[in-house]
Amino acid sequence: MAKADVNVRELQGYYIKIEDEAGMYRPLITEITEWPELHFDSDTDTPFCYPKVKRTPFSTKQWRKRKLCELWSSKKCKQDKVLEIIEIECCPRACLKCLSYKDISEVRNKFSALATTVLERNYILSYLKDNTSSTSKQIRSGTTTTVFQVRGQPVCKEAWILIHGINRRRFDRINHDFKTGSELYVHGNSGLKRPTAKTSECTAWLNFLVNAIGDQQPDSGKVHLPSCFTKLALYKKMCEEFDSDDNVSRSQFYSIYNGSVTFQFQ
Repeated sequence: MAKADVNVRELQGYYIKIEDEAGMYRPLITEITEWPELHFDSDTDTPFCYPKVKRTPFSTKQWRKRKLCELWSSKKCKQDKVLEIIEIECCPRACLKCLSYKDISEVRNKFSALATTVLERNYILSYLKDNTSSTSKQIRSGTTTTVFQVRGQPVCKEAWILIHGINRRRFDRINHDFKTGSELYVHGNSGLKRPTAKTSECTAWLNFLVNAIGDQQPDSGKVHLPSCFTKLALYKKMCEEFDSDDNVSRSQFYSIYNGSVTFQFQ
């Protein structure tokens, strides 16, 4: 039997030979002219994934260059936002086009530098109080006049809101509070004293101990502990169980013990 003619081609470079699950080689050979560096930390080893280049750590110079690029990108984004604001048609007078780029940018930066929402609200409320003129007749009728300015330049309300980047609903809500007599915004948690984590842990440990070994007196509501448990012994036992250096001090423990809200010790 005559041997079949076989075309033989000599490969000129590296190649990948793909094998199936049966252990048979498939007739698929691909030459690679430039062998890539593989990403050895990859979570997969399948040959069907596109090989990734192994990352190298940034040098100090490259890191600084990257940070400068990020800062420039952020600065450019802010510049683009200011330019977008200038192009907006706020009113027939085109107030925004009468302002300089520098004035708009400085006002936006001043408002965005406020650290909390409460400070932002008080900024708007204070501006409304200082720039609203009202006569007795206007007060009775509920109509007041507010003069909006940016760096001494009169602008419309819409332009003032756009320059500061304030949500319109938020402005209307604060304006309503101003008209109803609000003087100052205060955070809801102002004046509240919250216990620290270690104080809460100490209180919880005392409550657990009382529930476990304490004898509550039905006539007085006080809790009687075994005589072997002195204050010092309880403090040492708590420190042993917590096994931590960040425990409450002994004087603070005594204060929590004597002024416990849940139980009155005897």
